[in-house]
Amino acid sequence: MKKLLPITLLLIVGCSEDLTYESDLYEKDGVYYHEDSDKPYTGKTVDMDYYDTIRLSGLYENGVLVGEYTFYNVDGSVIKPVNIVELVKDPRGYFVPGVPDGNADSAAYWGYAFSLYSNGQKASEGIFKDGHKDGLWTEWYENGKKKSEVAFSGGQWSFYIGKETWWYESGEKSSETIWKDQEEDGLYTRWYPGGQKSEEGTYKDGKKDGKL
Repeated sequence: MKKLLPITLLLIVGCSEDLTYESDLYEKDGVYYHEDSDKPYTGKTVDMDYYDTIRLSGLYENGVLVGEYTFYNVDGSVIKPVNIVELVKDPRGYFVPGVPDGNADSAAYWGYAFSLYSNGQKASEGIFKDGHKDGLWTEWYENGKKKSEVAFSGGQWSFYIGKETWWYESGEKSSETIWKDQEEDGLYTRWYPGGQKSEEGTYKDGKKDGKL
């Protein structure tokens, strides 16, 4: 639902109108809709941390994100993408280094992050919200070919959601699996190198439910 935000928060995203929270949207076939509408969403969105401080803003047009999200530090400055090795990882998630442990909630990392191979080639890329992987993450092989794509639910127990796809180092697709409610669910497909299909079937409640 739409909510009126404090003026200080509205100044961060440069807008005086009511804003929509990311959690008010839902995704269907790659298009985002507002929970109160059956039309693809057009407008601005925000996401907030534990202290109700805006940490993300985005702009959607016809249900598709325009460009990328903008992430903010608690002081309102824009966060630039960081190499994951620069973050502090512990069982609670990923954190900005140098912040006292007592301020762990405000130190939880929000923003784009990436990892690199020793040759400088990008190895992975995605988003963290509140210190946890959230949304689409992509991995690449050292030769630059895409290795995997999978979306994460976000939250402390972030898990796979939607389609999980893997490729061989040659660039050919090796597998596709659908995740729902923390379990494999629906159609899955496997391919041999060369493109020939090796297996296809369905999962139900995390168990194979027959081959097609």
